[in-house]
Amino acid sequence: MAGKGVLESLERSVRELIADNGRLRDDVEKLREGREKLKEENKRLARKVGELDKKLAVKELAHTFGDVSRVDAVIRQVDGCIKLLNK
Repeated sequence: MAGKGVLESLERSVRELIADNGRLRDDVEKLREGREKLKEENKRLARKVGELDKKLAVKELAHTFGDVSRVDAVIRQVDGCIKLLNK
C-alpha cells in the first residue's frame, strides 16, 4: 500500500519534469530566435558605424585641409616644388 503512494508521487514528479522540459524547450527556441534577431541588428549597426566612420573621416579631412580653394593652393605649391626639384 505504501508502495502505491511512492509510485504515484514518482509518476507526478515525472509528469512535472516532462512539463518543465517542454516549457524549457520552448524557452530555448524563443531565446534562439531572439539571438538571431540580435545578430542581424548587430550586423546592421556595425554597417552603420562603418558608414559613419567614413563620413567622419571625410569631415576630419575636410577640416584639416579647409575649403577646396585652400587644397588647390597646397596642390599648386607642391607642384611648384616638384618642378623645382626636377630642374
